[in-house]
Amino acid sequence: MGDFPLQQVDMQLSLPHFEEAFQWLKTHLAHVRDFFKYADDQNIWETVNMDAILRIADEADDIECEIEYMSSNATHSYVMMYRGLIFRWRMLRRIKKIQDSLRSIINEEMQFRLYYENSDLSRIASKSNSPIPLQMSSVLQEEDSYAVGMEHKITEIVSVLENPSVSVIAVVGMGGLGKAFLVRRVYRSVKEEYDYLIWLRVSRSYSILDLQRLIALQIEDRGIVGDNLSEKQAADWIYGRLQLRIWFIVLDGVRHADEDFLTRLGIPTSHHRKSKVVITTRNMDVCSKLKAFVYKMEALSFHDSWKFFCAYAFHDTEENRPPEDLEELAESIVAECGGLPLALKTVAASLSRTRDPVDLRSVLRHLKQADTQKDRVMQALKLSYDSLSPIQKSCFTFLSFFSEGKVIDVEDLISLWIGEGLIPQVENKRDKARECLKALANSSLLEVYNTSDFRSYCQMEKSLLNLAKYVSRKSRCVFSLEEYTERGSDCRRILLGSKAIDGHAIENSSVANAKSVSTFSLCNNNISLIPNQLFVRMKVLRILDLSGTGISMLPDSVANLKLLRVLNLCSTKIEQVPNCIRKITSLRFLNIAECKKLTRLPEWICQLKYLEHLNVAGCSDELASYMPAGISKLLSLQVFASDYLNFSIQDSKLLKLEHVASLIRLENLCINVNHREELEAIVDGVLAQLVELRCLRIANEIPPMLFENEPYPPPFPVSMAAMENVEKLFLWNFDVPSWVCGFQKLRVIEICGNCSSYPELETMPSLECLFLFHNHKCTALPPTFGESSGFQKLRFLEISEFPLLEELPEFDDRTMPRLEKLSINSCTSLKKVPDGLEHLKRLKRIQVSASPVIRSALEGGGVYRTKIKANNPNVVIDLL
Repeated sequence: MGDFPLQQVDMQLSLPHFEEAFQWLKTHLAHVRDFFKYADDQNIWETVNMDAILRIADEADDIECEIEYMSSNATHSYVMMYRGLIFRWRMLRRIKKIQDSLRSIINEEMQFRLYYENSDLSRIASKSNSPIPLQMSSVLQEEDSYAVGMEHKITEIVSVLENPSVSVIAVVGMGGLGKAFLVRRVYRSVKEEYDYLIWLRVSRSYSILDLQRLIALQIEDRGIVGDNLSEKQAADWIYGRLQLRIWFIVLDGVRHADEDFLTRLGIPTSHHRKSKVVITTRNMDVCSKLKAFVYKMEALSFHDSWKFFCAYAFHDTEENRPPEDLEELAESIVAECGGLPLALKTVAASLSRTRDPVDLRSVLRHLKQADTQKDRVMQALKLSYDSLSPIQKSCFTFLSFFSEGKVIDVEDLISLWIGEGLIPQVENKRDKARECLKALANSSLLEVYNTSDFRSYCQMEKSLLNLAKYVSRKSRCVFSLEEYTERGSDCRRILLGSKAIDGHAIENSSVANAKSVSTFSLCNNNISLIPNQLFVRMKVLRILDLSGTGISMLPDSVANLKLLRVLNLCSTKIEQVPNCIRKITSLRFLNIAECKKLTRLPEWICQLKYLEHLNVAGCSDELASYMPAGISKLLSLQVFASDYLNFSIQDSKLLKLEHVASLIRLENLCINVNHREELEAIVDGVLAQLVELRCLRIANEIPPMLFENEPYPPPFPVSMAAMENVEKLFLWNFDVPSWVCGFQKLRVIEICGNCSSYPELETMPSLECLFLFHNHKCTALPPTFGESSGFQKLRFLEISEFPLLEELPEFDDRTMPRLEKLSINSCTSLKKVPDGLEHLKRLKRIQVSASPVIRSALEGGGVYRTKIKANNPNVVIDLL
């Protein structure tokens, strides 16, 4: 069987010295964590006192963080040396106390061993640590595989939308049936027919005013002007903008509603017959109160369930079918999933890496334990969770941190995992975290997608969030003030996101006494003022999330959070970075994005010397031009999310281009080049040290008249070739030289401006997305773009604003074999549809706008359209 984790704990150590004690702690903390995760793998929480082990692990973790903080801030003054001696003595006592606690429970090991040796899970558990492929399974990126069995439902919903007498449609059914997915597909198929498309995820404890703000933001980017509007004033504002337009509004996950719900929001109830409201709900009472047309979701048929399951579980086999010896077992598993897409998907994902009949039988037994359809979904999700490695489980459990429907920035999530200490202390922590993210996506426990700006985001289904909360509760995590009162003051995480909580409710609770809490979240709360004493006793707090709240300042007690690693103030009303933060030198992650009133960063930002992640994107327009020079001293900075930075030439207090060169660990950079001096500095190699860059956005904003007798646009400087790790490259007003094709890892490239010629981009081995914009001189693209074996991984191709372009390259049957979307926009001089589009068998969508010849050739009944549809009947052709 091999040694048990706790067998390796040496209980005979006397620990006479601090250094020896600390080394003992670091070594044996790993054994305690392994033991805890092993118990979680084997689902034997009830057989031993795991709370005791959890508390030991948490206490040891706190000690380790405190020592790390003290070491990094040590000075040689006599006062500090004396305080250091007192600190070491206190830590030594705490470590010895941990040793005594371990000694008192170590005898329970035999009970674990006995359980383990008599469980058929022991063999399966050994697989939980098997390596996860770094590349996401391609089938998980294919949206159509999830649409199996949904095609006729999509058609039925669209036909209801065309009925002028129906204004509100309710898609009703239990969790796991794919209601939101169905509506999302309908939403995408009809979106071009509406002026406004609005999607709202309605939380359990929604407020009308919060929903109104979200509606307003989707109508106009700036949303409702002013923050003091009443519900009635906001409703009038929304009504005034909707009544003259055609709109499509989705309210996803409505649990309860009054008869005047839509009116209170400001949505016209008697309006243009084409405007529609679509809701998803599990509650028939909601449908009757809103007088909605009811579309009842049914489970998939066995035939569709089988196709769906095989698309995920056996995508690497011929014709997506299981081996003959597994077919009967697989059919039984499909039958037990009851036609629920979410259950089918997660079970299939958990089996996609095994062909062992024993594993399939174990899964089948597991599913048969479910009594109801709801239990069946949870059992299926638990299977995928159980197959994760310990690190991946911890990362999944952390997702309970987020409220339902929350759109999570992937880079933010990775930084949070690192800040919480979930990622091992290895040199490439962010890569390790990305590996965990891919593993969760492969297991269908997380949906990861890219937006139009090529940033990666993720979301969780409600059932998955419930699973994350279920497993989180084992880790002393609470989700309401009432739950905290019941649990007591020893909670580790307090997550109060999207709750209707004000400052008085917190002040009247005993939350301020939660001295063991490491994570505290008020994310998306209405709270505008936080009690000053709230954080006085939270000495070991590591993560504080106040994003989406109405606060404009932080209480001074935040300055006492010496171990704080993560502070999220995104989308708050702060006008300046709170001065109390300057004392938190342990801070790794600071998110102040979307703080619209923030116009400056303080000069003292350089004191946060361990900062790894700084997000200032989406703040006021002035902020990008007034970055303090001190940012150049943040030598640990890896993620610097911002709008396009404008550098100073003369002001010594502001950030200059050459200052950025010191940030050698930086993974992303977004800059404007406004002066000839800056361009010359780049040519001379001022940024050549930024070899870790993965994403570079660089725009040439120098007026063309300053390039007299020189080529314009200027060539992209060859000194940038040192950035060989770049994966996303966005170039505005630069000529693209041939050496760019040497970027072996480049997946996305956007070229905007009058590029004189395009290099052999078709030879780039990793290129997935190619976007060519705003070229007012180009008459023809390189013919090599259509040659055989070109663009082997390309999935998206867009060509827009090429008014002089006369023809596109022809495609043969080996060009762009993976292309999924082709967009041709505002290419008014094109003379014909490129030959060979029918060869693109994976093409899902062709989008054409303001290109008259192409449009007429692809209209209904056209020869080209018929030819393309004959070979690829499912392709969608959008003529805008």
